[in-house]
Amino acid sequence: MNAFLARRYTVSARDDRYSFFHYESTDRSVDKKFGIVCVERATGKEIGTHWVNQRDPNVIVDPALRTVYLQEKDNSTIRAVRF
Repeated sequence: MNAFLARRYTVSARDDRYSFFHYESTDRSVDKKFGIVCVERATGKEIGTHWVNQRDPNVIVDPALRTVYLQEKDNSTIRAVRF
């Protein structure tokens, strides 16, 4: 798998209950915003969104823990976000 696809794959993940997606906001009234959203698969209900400042963030998703690990732009900080 090439590096771009491998990176994208780590942003989109799922397990039996939840799916996670990286997306660009379509709200034209504001500047472009990028987010990671957690969706409950059975109902389609959005569990939460975490906004990021990058189009292609370095992210690893752990669907079992509903946690996203985000590497900041400085490459020395990793933040865990739980949905």
